[in-house]
Amino acid sequence: GVRLVGSEMCIRDRYVFTVGGRRFEASHFRHFLAEQSIKRVIELSISSGCEVRCNHCASGAIRRVHVLSNKELVDLVRWIAKDQMIDLRDRFLVTFSGIGEGSLHSHVTIEAAKEIYKEYTNAYFVFTTVGIRPDFVAAISALAEYCPVHCLQVTYLHHDNDRLKTIMPLADAL
Repeated sequence: GVRLVGSEMCIRDRYVFTVGGRRFEASHFRHFLAEQSIKRVIELSISSGCEVRCNHCASGAIRRVHVLSNKELVDLVRWIAKDQMIDLRDRFLVTFSGIGEGSLHSHVTIEAAKEIYKEYTNAYFVFTTVGIRPDFVAAISALAEYCPVHCLQVTYLHHDNDRLKTIMPLADAL
């Protein structure tokens, strides 16, 4: 869909892929300012369903969680890049901010980012987490030595542990 705010516009193309009989979603965003393209984003989900099961998120209702492999994530980026005519010279953001908790599968997203960056040297990356694994911050910092990490987004769910358990029922188990 297209969203217009003043002279800013964003075009979003949503993709639904089937991998191993499971459905995954991804998106491509193209941001414009005064009709000039200023930013391209490929947003990836890393799983079908999510182990965290936050009660505000529909992906938590999917009980059989399946995590994509780093190869599958790289293949999705290649497919979207081809479909959107992104070539090796285009600068674009890859964000692992769709479905799935990044800190629980850091090996997958970090290896995918490394492979994507080898092929698309103008790509840069955003990672997200709800803060379950503190070592994820260190892993992303180490990755930044090799790949351009734009940021790590950490969602602050709540300061009160009792309230946190109502938002994220599995908080203690993870």
